Amino acid sequence: MMESDLGPFLARERAAAIQWARDLLTRGDWLILDTETTGLGPEAEIVEIGILSRDGEILLNAQIRTRRPIPAEATAIHGITNERVRYLDSYHRWHPWIYWYLHGRLAVIYNAAYDVRILHQTATSYDLPLPVGAYACAMEQYARFVGEWSDYHQSFRWQKLPPVPGESAHSAIADCRATLALIKRMAEAKEDGE
Repeated sequence: MMESDLGPFLARERAAAIQWARDLLTRGDWLILDTETTGLGPEAEIVEIGILSRDGEILLNAQIRTRRPIPAEATAIHGITNERVRYLDSYHRWHPWIYWYLHGRLAVIYNAAYDVRILHQTATSYDLPLPVGAYACAMEQYARFVGEWSDYHQSFRWQKLPPVPGESAHSAIADCRATLALIKRMAEAKEDGE
């Protein structure tokens, strides 16, 4: 992208991200989802899931016993240990609730591509039906809002999810709350700057 085109482009993209957040807040058919997992790879599973209503009500907040041990690297991120989940219900117990909340609704997720993949991966490993719904990525919208352009990737740089003050990051429900707070902050922003 030419340097002379960048300023107006960034302003348009920021305005579009703000409008996305404003439009979202006028809808009633969406919720926020976040997961904590056993890792990043093709065998990773959900170890914690949070679903928050658009009004901030906790719809689901569950830790889940996994089929495989939680690797130490994952525990170092979210703090969930094998001992903590040892006697909890496995994913198949929570799937009907997850399915019910997501089916036919819009789920707003910070890094949607990752969480949707893990959700599908976990459901498929239990031979359970996948919920049919739509997904929106708050991380992509926030990247447009912040506007740090990467010439190398020809896209906006992804940003870390700003935590809600007083809540620890990397708990599913805390990250849901942080995503909701971020959407509200974006919706209230002025198009020419915070």
